[in-house]
Amino acid sequence: MSSRSRVATRFFLCVLLTYGSVASLYAQEENLQERGRPVRRLVVTGHGEVQSKPDKAEIVIGVVTENKTSSVAVKDNSAAARRVYDAIRQQRVAEKDIQTVNYSIQPIIPRLQPEPPGRKPEITGYRVYNQVRVTVRDLARLSDILDAVAGAGANIIEGISFGLQDAAAAQEQALEKAIQDARRKADRIAAASGARIIGIYEIHQGAQFAPGPAMFRAGQADMAPPIATGELTIGMHVTITYEIDRALQAARRNAALRASRR
Repeated sequence: MSSRSRVATRFFLCVLLTYGSVASLYAQEENLQERGRPVRRLVVTGHGEVQSKPDKAEIVIGVVTENKTSSVAVKDNSAAARRVYDAIRQQRVAEKDIQTVNYSIQPIIPRLQPEPPGRKPEITGYRVYNQVRVTVRDLARLSDILDAVAGAGANIIEGISFGLQDAAAAQEQALEKAIQDARRKADRIAAASGARIIGIYEIHQGAQFAPGPAMFRAGQADMAPPIATGELTIGMHVTITYEIDRALQAARRNAALRASRR
């Protein structure tokens, strides 16, 4: 076979393959049109909430001391912090539930008026902070713990927050409610627009954890401070994309046209 014949044959095969591929694509497209309609989607957000009574609390407890010299301020702080730590342990709080969150030594610089240019600020003393985060797993003892540490010399008691030791069950219930809420909204929208839900395309989950109210009022050493634990609200959000079919709307429209022609 001559070189010219071979080139012509290759050209013919390329044309044939290209035509066959295009024809195959058209056939697939026609097949898809025969088998179903284009997929349309509806995006809906659902929300679910569950109220639960907390069974643990976290609170920051500490001492702050001041002195003209840093060494004395550190010494005084160490002694006061040791008394507070002992009081916490005496309330049967486990070592794993006591964690240092802040230890710092800061100079005390009065700022009554701007310093002249080039003059170093005057240091009148030092302030030492020692703070721990305490996890209380028996809320019935929370007031007694606060009373004990206040009596031991703690002068920083702040940041009470309540939570659940195991929030999985409450989160699952809130998630189920969120999914049900999304489906109710989707059904209403679909019914109002003359469509029907035929499936779910994708789901995105988000979580929201909102603590209930906390109240703390510093009490005297012989009077346990009142604590209101309230309730926790565990909220879950879901965004669901549904696949919908507009055939119902088309059927209604055709039925209305047929009725008008009678």
